[in-house]
Amino acid sequence: HMGMHILRAACKVADIVVNPINGPLPCGFCGNSNNPDCALTFKETARKIMWESKCPCKETFQYGSANKGSDSCLCRNVPVICQMCVYLGCATDWCPAVWCYNLEAHIDLQHSEYAQPGRPIGLPLPRAMYDSLALTPAEEKKAGV
Repeated sequence: HMGMHILRAACKVADIVVNPINGPLPCGFCGNSNNPDCALTFKETARKIMWESKCPCKETFQYGSANKGSDSCLCRNVPVICQMCVYLGCATDWCPAVWCYNLEAHIDLQHSEYAQPGRPIGLPLPRAMYDSLALTPAEEKKAGV
């Protein structure tokens, strides 16, 4: 539910929301950036993608469906692994994850030498990272960005 609010906040678009989005990496469930319970972990196996968060506002969702979006739910704010961060054991274990709509802020904070849509100067992003950042025209229209 917070995805479109997070996207609007990241794009500096005015929004009306009960719990304002705060900080650079807001939780996709509650919008808070300062709660350690909101940390995300992610694991991908040959058969499925799993994620975990202890956010008190956590809701379950089907990763594949949420990542594709639909006409009724355009938001594709899902947990992803930053492919530029190095996590030992990630091929077989749980890894830290970032909400998709927070990737630009994550890149600014952790990989500032890379260019991105909001900052076109720097090293080129790996293609998979760029694709993770790309919004569909429907997402942009719904969010008003």
